[in-house]
Amino acid sequence: LHDMATQGGEAAARELMGRYNQRLYRLAWGVLKNASDAEEAVQDAYMSAFTATAAFDGRAAYGSWLGRIVINHALERQRTAARRAALFEQEGVAEMDLVLPG
Repeated sequence: LHDMATQGGEAAARELMGRYNQRLYRLAWGVLKNASDAEEAVQDAYMSAFTATAAFDGRAAYGSWLGRIVINHALERQRTAARRAALFEQEGVAEMDLVLPG
């Protein structure tokens, strides 16, 4: 699999994503409990993995390496959301109101 990832190409990316999407989504959803956030975390993880595939050293299975990346992205999203919520609370913003021009 690592060879497939380093060779690159659209077909290789599709093969890897087809193999790991469900597992990675479940990992992200387990952290975030939100479908769209989990999907974005998985997409971010693939981008990180495909641009840093040379960093994969083979000490773990490729799927485990991808799993760690998606968990890191999910945790970062969670931390960012918590910081944003704390900032809104600090500023006295209970919820954001959508104001439409009209």
